[in-house]
Amino acid sequence: MTPGLLRHTLAHLAPDASWPDEPEALLAAIERHADAHPGDAVWTQLLLAANDLAVEAPELPGGLRARELVRVDPYSTTWTALDADGGHWLVRTPRPDATPVHRRILERDRRGLAGLVAGLTSDDATLAAPAPGTPLEEASIPQGDVVRVLADALGLLARWREAGLGPGVPHPEELRIHDGRLRIVSLTPSTPGGTGLFDAVVRMLPAMPEGPVERFVEGLRALEPDPAEARALFQRALAEALGQHAVDLRRRHVLAAANDRRGRLHRAVGALARTLQPPSGRGPIGYDLEGRATHVASDGETVTWGAGAAVPLFADGDFDAPEARRFLRACATSPTRPEGADGDPAVTDALGRWVSAGLKLRTVRLLLEKA
Repeated sequence: MTPGLLRHTLAHLAPDASWPDEPEALLAAIERHADAHPGDAVWTQLLLAANDLAVEAPELPGGLRARELVRVDPYSTTWTALDADGGHWLVRTPRPDATPVHRRILERDRRGLAGLVAGLTSDDATLAAPAPGTPLEEASIPQGDVVRVLADALGLLARWREAGLGPGVPHPEELRIHDGRLRIVSLTPSTPGGTGLFDAVVRMLPAMPEGPVERFVEGLRALEPDPAEARALFQRALAEALGQHAVDLRRRHVLAAANDRRGRLHRAVGALARTLQPPSGRGPIGYDLEGRATHVASDGETVTWGAGAAVPLFADGDFDAPEARRFLRACATSPTRPEGADGDPAVTDALGRWVSAGLKLRTVRLLLEKA
């Protein structure tokens, strides 16, 4: 019996009752309910369990100091403990009234658990094992570690089953995360089985993105599969998840390659536009609608055109696209150059070709930016 299991049962039997935290007060509260149900075997068993749990911390060997009661059985109690250096331990010690038969049971349990619980020691029928790390229910498990924790749970359970044992329903202190790996520090062997362990592990896992592993975890929450069946389903879920991951990586590789080509082309277009600056000079175009002579002029950085107050069509390294198109239409539709106008018609032709090419590069650049 564990304190958590006792409280769970009490909450189920009397959901409206408020149960105190102190063991002695809890025992008194349960006895009051048992008085209201004379002869009820369930309340009698709960009263006996509460009486077992209301025990004082024992003196432990090896300089260990008992802290919290983890579980009780008819001949032993299990506690969390601290050593002289502040290290965490789990200790299972015989009750004061334990008989030699009980002590030999504890010694046999130690031999059965020797290959399953790391660092397990025994001193006068008291079993002790280091409990490093953090209890699973208090640990913050990143989503990336969920698969590893599940794999650890299945692997540990398989080892217990091969030994003909099971960890039973683990107390929160018995299920720990150390260096990112799951550890079971259970000193009370049970019959083979995995439902209790699965429930305890799955209940503590964070929400996962939708996928095969997430569906497997939800299946564990809803069903109680045989451990061997759960392991096969887990392997199938991993295979499916790896397949989807491979497809996703391939898709991302193709997109990255396309984006890389697009990026190189975009940089090349930009470099070409910056390299080919407008030719310098001044040239005539024609006449505007008011009969005034129009010109185009460039100083090698800025291009202006029009009659009277010239309008920039290229400045600060970029085009004013509407003005540039009006300039090209004006060049295409003017039948003659103004007679006697200052400027070189060859400059007009050169600037016309440069503006036309520059607008095409601008269009390509914009298309690449939106792709």
